[in-house]
Amino acid sequence: MSNNKRQTTNNQQQTTNDKQPTTNNKQQTTNNRLPQQSVETLEAILSWLDQEDDAFEKRLRADVDAGKLDQLIANVVAEDELGETIDIETSCN
Repeated sequence: MSNNKRQTTNNQQQTTNDKQPTTNNKQQTTNNRLPQQSVETLEAILSWLDQEDDAFEKRLRADVDAGKLDQLIANVVAEDELGETIDIETSCN
């Protein structure tokens, strides 16, 4: 690929990346827009979140029951026994 084509591709990629909102920008946009919504819209959002939460819990429970998290749990327990974990409550203060 020639340098001119490579530069054009890099510029196009940068322009595309600039248009994509960052997580922080998305959060700010959400925080600004939520108070402007009607009660009905907010209730619909809360209902959707509740349904998603229930679905997530069901998937998580199924994964736990199927043993899909056993190795992860064993790794965490081993790290904790070796003192390689931190106390999240004291580290956040």
